[in-house]
Amino acid sequence: MTNQNSIILFFVLLVATCASAIDCYYGIDEIAGTVHVSNIVKTQCPFDFFCFKQAKIDKKSKHYQYSYGCGAMQICSQPTCSKEEDGFKTCCCTTDYCNSGSLQFSSFTILLLSLSGIFY
Repeated sequence: MTNQNSIILFFVLLVATCASAIDCYYGIDEIAGTVHVSNIVKTQCPFDFFCFKQAKIDKKSKHYQYSYGCGAMQICSQPTCSKEEDGFKTCCCTTDYCNSGSLQFSSFTILLLSLSGIFY
């Protein structure tokens, strides 16, 4: 292969890789009783075609745990939701930021908690 063909091939692969990237939310959101911890950011997943959201909800103990991230093939093989025997529910999707779920609620909750700290 000539040097010029190698350069062209490199740029074709680079464009294909960038074109296949998906943007997802990444992090955790956990509520246990009255304690709420949330650390969710936007990220680009250059080698994945899915975003995922995984939830484990225990209504009896009021413990809600959500994980967000890039859906590697070990986690996602198609855009769907599944429930595991251990209580985890995993949803996979294929559009940018499609794994948002309770993100708006989390941000709103954080805002309310911040404002209540200012006024009380």
